[in-house]
Amino acid sequence: ARVTPLDDSETRYRLVLEAPDGLGLTWHLRTDLGAGPLALLQLRGFSLPARIFLEPGGASRQLAH
Repeated sequence: ARVTPLDDSETRYRLVLEAPDGLGLTWHLRTDLGAGPLALLQLRGFSLPARIFLEPGGASRQLAH
């Protein structure tokens, strides 16, 4: 990833990742607290659970594949 500050502060950054098709994916990140936008790098390897919401009574239906 290429990380560049957008100004002289430590709260705004541009993050560019190269997608598998070679295109650049760009995010503009801004924060005013903690370790700043680069704290997102700690989420590498994070994945959401297969089920986030449970319906009352335990019944569920699959909406996405």
